[in-house]
Amino acid sequence: MKKLTFEEISEIIREYDLYKYLFEGDDYYLEDLIIKGKEDEENVEKALKEIGFDYTQVDYVCNTDEMFVVLYFENSNIYVRLTGEYDSYGQYDHEYHRKITQVFPKEIKKTIYE
Repeated sequence: MKKLTFEEISEIIREYDLYKYLFEGDDYYLEDLIIKGKEDEENVEKALKEIGFDYTQVDYVCNTDEMFVVLYFENSNIYVRLTGEYDSYGQYDHEYHRKITQVFPKEIKKTIYE
């Protein structure tokens, strides 16, 4: 499988308008995807893998304070974060910022005293 750069990953997300799709747990509609002829989730996943867009979701938050998803592209060793906003007080609308950033994992040691 081809290694993708961060720029290539970002372009695929924009080209196929994958923002809604990548926020797992969000109400997305497959017919909204630009991937024509891929009428179910299994076929969409297969189509994405064929172009090298193979990822694992490693973090996800969707609440009134923040909304983001972090994806890990193992073959390319790249972590990508997408952000948005969730309006739980109004119509439960989601707003996707279209902001895509490359992030890096950082391990933090925490000491708790009981």
